[in-house]
Amino acid sequence: MYWLENNLREQKGLIQPSVIPYRKKGLLLIDDDEWFRSLFRLICEAQGIPVTAYASLADMPSFASLQDYDVVILDYYLESFKGPEIAEYIDVFFDDLPVVVISGSDISATERQTWPRCIRRFQCKKEGAHSILENAVELLNGHWPPKAQAANLN
Repeated sequence: MYWLENNLREQKGLIQPSVIPYRKKGLLLIDDDEWFRSLFRLICEAQGIPVTAYASLADMPSFASLQDYDVVILDYYLESFKGPEIAEYIDVFFDDLPVVVISGSDISATERQTWPRCIRRFQCKKEGAHSILENAVELLNGHWPPKAQAANLN
């Protein structure tokens, strides 16, 4: 693990923390894959990006604590709920909270058309944790269209 951490710090193109406009606590990752949570946390920490990670929504102090984060990254397949089901509640209760849905496998474009408006991006984990992080940071920087136009981006 030390090799990975040292190489993450040396890679070119790391996101500079000073240009990321955190308004709240940074990123929230909800994913039941312990290995991916650890890797994502390691990458974020190496770049100075604040991240909180939980295995499920039930592990969080409360659903209301979602409002404390700038961007939520949800795994598509969780034990009790699917990521888009959680996003439906986010759409209702938190008007301006952007969501990235991730999955180990691709999700059909047809299914993605019915997703809540707060979901700004779907990414397959095969694209890599760095790519997922870069897209979350783009959301923080406001480089994506407003949510009414951004739903179901691929």
